[in-house]
Amino acid sequence: MPHRLQRLLLVLFIGYAAVALTVLYWGVWRSEELLVREDNPRTVEAELRLVRGRILDRNGVVLAESIPLDESGRLLRHYPWPDVGAAVGYYSLRYGTAGVEQGYDDALRGQAAVGLASVWRDLLNQPPLGRDVRLTLDAQWQQTAAQLLGDQRGAVVLISLPDGAIRALVSHPSFDPSQLDQQFEALAQDPTAPLLNRVTQASYQPGLALQPFLLAAALDQQLLRLADEVAEATAAVPLNGQTITCASEPPIPTTWADVLRASCPAPMRGLRLSAADVQQVLANFGLITPPVSAALPLPLAPAHTAPIADLEPALLGQEQLTVTPLQLALALGMLAQDGQPVVPRLVSAVQDEAGAWQSVAMATPAAATTTAVRPDTAQAIRAAFTLSPDQRLAELATLALAGETRHAWYLGLAPATAPRYVVVVVVEEAADVSAGQAVGRGVLAAVLQ
Repeated sequence: MPHRLQRLLLVLFIGYAAVALTVLYWGVWRSEELLVREDNPRTVEAELRLVRGRILDRNGVVLAESIPLDESGRLLRHYPWPDVGAAVGYYSLRYGTAGVEQGYDDALRGQAAVGLASVWRDLLNQPPLGRDVRLTLDAQWQQTAAQLLGDQRGAVVLISLPDGAIRALVSHPSFDPSQLDQQFEALAQDPTAPLLNRVTQASYQPGLALQPFLLAAALDQQLLRLADEVAEATAAVPLNGQTITCASEPPIPTTWADVLRASCPAPMRGLRLSAADVQQVLANFGLITPPVSAALPLPLAPAHTAPIADLEPALLGQEQLTVTPLQLALALGMLAQDGQPVVPRLVSAVQDEAGAWQSVAMATPAAATTTAVRPDTAQAIRAAFTLSPDQRLAELATLALAGETRHAWYLGLAPATAPRYVVVVVVEEAADVSAGQAVGRGVLAAVLQ
């Protein structure tokens, strides 16, 4: 009996030790894997009951919040403004996160919080309380921009100066983040790419939307004067089997300032800039590298590093040159700020554990530390922009080739004499410049009310 009892105790000891080691193994070393497994019902249930923080616009308007799904205590992520998908992103238990929901996930989940309160909740096994995030967006201006763009494919971005705050960011076609789970498969397969953020990810050929920056560089290097006359300014230019001409009829005789106002391509072929000069212009205005910033948690198009192989189409903003609407808006902001860089900002503040707002630190990207042109050059180029009929806006409207189709660009500054806002609009497959012009003017009119 003593020997049998000893063997039994040994077996029990080994069994208990195996159980303890298993618990220790899965509870400590492999705990993270258990938490992310989709078939872990406790993780799913905990996620459904997570009190995720709200996302607010600059005026405190709710853009994203967690609301009760049923009486069980489960919560559903809700987006009261359907047109904020490109800016806010989405949160889905099935498909993950994107945009601000992804970039500030720790804060929205309450996981980044430290202090006595969080330690106490851990001891009591209470779920963390998500913290709110405030954006620079203006919900009303966002809705206005979305309505003006309508069913057209394209993008709108509105930025205030000098803070670089993004006030509206619209990409069409878009999606309703509240309906993401039901529509994700269809959205992912849609050839019009509604999940693509056209403001920050879509690369477009700028065409003569690049003209003011190239002329600014030539003026800065004293290669021309805006009052100089240009011969045969209205000549048609053959390009890729198509013909491009002035967007509007310039006066005769025609100066370089008139060339910019009428968006005429022919004179650009004689601009005395080398391929290296053009590459430097793109770099100085931030049109090569993505505008990375901690306050801009959005997916960005990769850097454009391909060298310029053919100078003439490059001077027309064609060749292999591509930019995003956000990059072009920031470049326009540099002209508006007398050559000084603009750092984009979408997230302005995050709540701390006590509920107080803490501003998001603004680290200036290395690519945004160079003054693009002299102040007097920037002022001269702005003065050469066309004034809107009501004289309040300085604007440039043009078309760019995109394969066999064309898309319309609109670059606007408001007020014209002392810009506080810049807007850039691109409309894909546009018949003429009026498509983008109507949207841009409408957005700036709403801002100046």
